[in-house]
Amino acid sequence: MSVKVIGIITSLLVALPTWAAYEKDAWVTSQAYPDFHVVVSASASVSEKFAASEFCNYWKKTTGHEIQSSTQAMEKKVNVWIGKEGIPPYLLDGILIDDFGDEDFMIRSRNRGDTRKIQSDHLFILGGRKRGTLYGVYEFFEKVMGVRWLTPEFTWIPPAAPDFIQVQDFAYSPPFEYRETNYRAFVQNPYFALVHRLNGHHLDIPEEWGGHIAYTKAGYAHTFHNLVSPVEYGQSHPDYFSEIKGERHISPHSTQLDLTHPDVFKLVVEKTENILENAAPNEKISSISQMDWPYWCESWPMRTIDELEGAHSGSLIRFINEVADAVAVRFPDIFIDTFAYTFTRKPPRFARPRNNVIVRLCSIECDFARPLSDSKSRLNRAFRKDLQGWARITKNLYVWDYTQNWYCFQGPHPNFHVIQPNLKFLSDNGVKGVFEQASPVSPHSDFEYLKGYLIAESLWNPRLDWEEAFNEFVDLYYRDAAPYIREYIALITTKAQKNTQPMTIFSKMEWMDGDTVVAAESIFQRAFAAIQNDEIRERLKIAHLPVQYAALVCPPHVEVATGSYILTRPPSQTFDEYWNMIQSYGITHLQDTPIEELRTRLNGTTPPRHEAIPIVRLQSPFSEVWITPTLGGAVRRWLDQRYHIEVFNGFENPTSNQWIWQEWELMDPDNPAPEKSLASSYQVIQQNTHSVVLQAGLPNGLVLTRTMTLDMNAPVLAYTLGIHNTSSQAVLPRLKIHPEIWTQGSKHPELWVKDKDGWVEKEMEPSGTEDIHRGTLDPEGILSWAMRISSRSTILVNAIESSELEALAYYHNPEKDHLNLELIPKQTPLAPGEKREIHSKYEVVERLGMDDNFVRTSQTKR
Repeated sequence: MSVKVIGIITSLLVALPTWAAYEKDAWVTSQAYPDFHVVVSASASVSEKFAASEFCNYWKKTTGHEIQSSTQAMEKKVNVWIGKEGIPPYLLDGILIDDFGDEDFMIRSRNRGDTRKIQSDHLFILGGRKRGTLYGVYEFFEKVMGVRWLTPEFTWIPPAAPDFIQVQDFAYSPPFEYRETNYRAFVQNPYFALVHRLNGHHLDIPEEWGGHIAYTKAGYAHTFHNLVSPVEYGQSHPDYFSEIKGERHISPHSTQLDLTHPDVFKLVVEKTENILENAAPNEKISSISQMDWPYWCESWPMRTIDELEGAHSGSLIRFINEVADAVAVRFPDIFIDTFAYTFTRKPPRFARPRNNVIVRLCSIECDFARPLSDSKSRLNRAFRKDLQGWARITKNLYVWDYTQNWYCFQGPHPNFHVIQPNLKFLSDNGVKGVFEQASPVSPHSDFEYLKGYLIAESLWNPRLDWEEAFNEFVDLYYRDAAPYIREYIALITTKAQKNTQPMTIFSKMEWMDGDTVVAAESIFQRAFAAIQNDEIRERLKIAHLPVQYAALVCPPHVEVATGSYILTRPPSQTFDEYWNMIQSYGITHLQDTPIEELRTRLNGTTPPRHEAIPIVRLQSPFSEVWITPTLGGAVRRWLDQRYHIEVFNGFENPTSNQWIWQEWELMDPDNPAPEKSLASSYQVIQQNTHSVVLQAGLPNGLVLTRTMTLDMNAPVLAYTLGIHNTSSQAVLPRLKIHPEIWTQGSKHPELWVKDKDGWVEKEMEPSGTEDIHRGTLDPEGILSWAMRISSRSTILVNAIESSELEALAYYHNPEKDHLNLELIPKQTPLAPGEKREIHSKYEVVERLGMDDNFVRTSQTKR
């Protein structure tokens, strides 16, 4: 371990605890420091013996005095007792040392003369033999002597020891029993994790340092297939896996388990017990958790349970309880862990997790520009509801939280102000364990040391003053550059807080703009001009990396000119300059994927600093439509001039890719990947004032020809998509027509379907995530479907040719304010040279022609 110790920085003062402010409360003065002596029993635990050596080590660093340890107290010495073994009873008179938990400790001082028998000064650091006593030593040096472990390479030691040490009477039991973050600094440096009193799975802390809590070899997360593999059992027992719309899915990337199948239960119990038979002593948690994709089983028993419980977590918790009961017979000290994640996040109505079950609730949907307790944030309000629901039914509630941006680790992600408030909120609501996910491998994610420090300190003490800890780190680590770092962080934090869009972990920096980048760059240039120290300049360069990323890719300033959008971006490095720079810093990952993905995203080129994007405008007496052929062929605006209604609102920001209409990839269930637009650019083949023909070739040999025509005599937009296989092989057209219809702020748009008998309202299926609805409809017999916004008297009707379609798919996201009405063409291969067309018409109306055939579903919830 290489630790840099700073002895003299005259411009900085480390604040000692306020209760040390008065010398009249002194236990000993600095004159006694050479006389300290450490006492540790021969029967002390291995971590307590290490704690004794750590006390001697840090005593020399903080006072300059080298002291010794032994198994016996010494007369005329200040005896420091490490661990409760071997202490004479008379010294403990009046001191309660009940059984400590593994991590509990107390620090207590006694002076000579406290009783007749006490002839020397004594300090007691006593605690749980596993880690408690050792944690007490680190607590003493942090709180009393002012030591700060800022990075693995930089430990701050105050330039002078305190003039005195006040009377000690302190006990602590950490609020979180499980504390983990997998920032690189902690994962790759177990000692750094230890001094911050982290204890989770990824932190390889050896037993002689107290060890750590580990999950079994079943895996840390998404373990269903580790226990019952579709590769092993899919062909012979497809009934072990998800049934979706009457069909069993056995592809490894598009299935979960059927938790009601008795064989699945037996296999999971057997595999879990086999793993536990060979588990290490610290492997006390075995995870049985859903895979990291949807495809929840819809078999009749699973569906019946979930409908009864009002959530997919119903069938999950019932299954986990049965496994936990079975495993407890042979392994009573083992916990079975599972997720409350995305579609299982909502707690069940009736099922209650067993006492040996841990539920890990995941905050992946939340807004991290605002505290989880912020009732004004819809995302956080929904999470809080689920959190409190789980807290009411289980005493073993853990949370999997997120600390970085998972679109790009190098991007600015100003969440400093919510780290400690969120952890306090979790603690106040009964959470017992927290994992703060970060970047464990690649260096130099956004302020990794500062965020890691705030997280570790807040996990240990959720009630700490985070601003004091923040300022302390910035002052000590950045020294003369600290004011510039504070100014920059305040700038981006304020910008993110003022933005109306949530800052999720998948944010593409929608909250950032060119003016903020220019202001941030100005701050750093002033800092570089002022700071001459090479070490601090290097730290500034690392802190500057997110600004350079933002300059390269941030959303541009947009102006609308006749026939085009004018995009302006701030000055930046070229792509090659940025790429060479991050390579020189050893950055290996963009997020969970290799850094090479950044080259793919940007095509290895610098986004233009000034760019004109052509707009194709179609007009009729009823409507105006804007299309950007070179930006994914997107329909960005459809203004119905009769009702002054915008059907798509993506015209305000042509780079947002929200509230637009495109052709998209259709996810392959055998090889799932995020869906996206099919082509980055379309060619204009033909155009007049009210009609346009666009064309794009795809890598698989398909050529798409889209024709859009505004009817000059009726308020109708006609859409035709031609699909032509120009390759020499059969090609499956895995694509869909993907309009993201703006819901005008309505949280409850209605979905209607028309067949030969008239219109009927369809209740949209919940996806398991709060307020998100998605599903598919069989197009057979359907003539039209529609989105209705009752509060605006607005209806968008889409007339279809059902024989051309495989399915209709809808997706409603109230937070993003859109409802997708997607058309999926027939999923049969096109032979070489074969052509296929999809015909569709769209119209904005005020009524659905509601006559005697009009029906409203009585089950629809409002």
